[in-house]
Amino acid sequence: MKSRISLLLFLISLFNSFLLYSQITITEIQKSEERIVLKPESYDSLNNWQSFERLGDYKQYIGLKIYLPPFENPVIGSNVKGDAIRDSNEGFANENRLNVTNEEGVYSKHCMLSSKRHLCNGIVNSKTGNKYYTILNVVYGEKGIDSLQKMNSELRYSIKEFYLKTYEDVKMLFIIKNDSTGDTIYCNNTQRFILVPYFVKQKQLFQNNYFIYIKDPIYYWDYSFLKDSIEKFDNRYIEKYEDDNGNEISSYKKVIVRLGSKWLCTEVTLFKNTLYWEPYLNKLLPDINSFYDIIYILKNDKGEQFTLSYLDGFILEQDYLKIKMNKKLQSQQLNTKRKQEELIKEENKRKAFERNRTECINKFGQQNGELIANSKVKIGMTTEMCKAAWGIPFWTSKTTTENGTNEDWYYGFGYSLHFVNSNLIRIEE
Repeated sequence: MKSRISLLLFLISLFNSFLLYSQITITEIQKSEERIVLKPESYDSLNNWQSFERLGDYKQYIGLKIYLPPFENPVIGSNVKGDAIRDSNEGFANENRLNVTNEEGVYSKHCMLSSKRHLCNGIVNSKTGNKYYTILNVVYGEKGIDSLQKMNSELRYSIKEFYLKTYEDVKMLFIIKNDSTGDTIYCNNTQRFILVPYFVKQKQLFQNNYFIYIKDPIYYWDYSFLKDSIEKFDNRYIEKYEDDNGNEISSYKKVIVRLGSKWLCTEVTLFKNTLYWEPYLNKLLPDINSFYDIIYILKNDKGEQFTLSYLDGFILEQDYLKIKMNKKLQSQQLNTKRKQEELIKEENKRKAFERNRTECINKFGQQNGELIANSKVKIGMTTEMCKAAWGIPFWTSKTTTENGTNEDWYYGFGYSLHFVNSNLIRIEE
């Protein structure tokens, strides 16, 4: 009876558990958003303006000081409709137009938006040049431009229209502040500006230091070709001469820079592009003489001088001396290693000779063994002894008669050995 009751209770509990786990349930998982931000690259003052694949890396320029060199006689560009703008002596467009310059104009790829003037104007002019600026922000993408447009709703013309329609390759805007006036300006290209930290670093590293010319690559088809001397020009002096047709030619004074020559960097400064010897280019590209580059002025003990935009082919004297010292040490170490290897080789050779000498003495006796170990033969030695002393000949001949067997051995070094019945009877040169 008890067993039946127990069985019944077990079946009831099993049925209840089946009902419990057979019911359908619905569960919702709580979700939370996690914002992941990739750390932007840090600015290194050893680098000038750079191009980045990831637009966010341009934010490394935020907070940096930049300098806009002087600008003279700007050429007014055209508006978005293609109408020429000629009504300003200061480089500012008519406020009823959106001033967007063409590719050949002075403002090429350097258009700006000025929130205080309510128009897009060429930033490079007599009033805005020779000024310091601070980069406040870098915005990119339609989302960034939309937010910027909302912040600057007082602008008469659309920043987004400027961003999307003026230049198809424009991907971002730099927000910069004029440190002297406080004006906020929007810039889509900063190449005309000088990065102050980079300029200061170049001065610290190179000014008043000596350089050595160590070879400059000449970029012809053969990239491996290197010149032992290069031609530069001293732009302090203009030389005039006649060509074969009687035309007067002007050129800067030529300076020959030879391999290993020493030059003092007297100054790291800004230099205005000038092409005195190419008047045609000056007319074709009037903007060329309005750009300033960072240049290095090098001078030797003869008073010759030239300028460089890049220090390719030149190395600081202190680094040059370190390289020479390292090469000298490496050469000394290489010679020491070579001598050690030669000593080891000689020692191994001596040991091998002693082993062979011992074997020859044990096999052929003291007198013949000494001779054979030293690669010597004498009349009366057997063919076995001669082979042990001189090795296998390159050619042999053998003749057998009733008087015995004659053998002739010929060696490549001009000697021949002649045997009768395996005994050496004659040595010939």
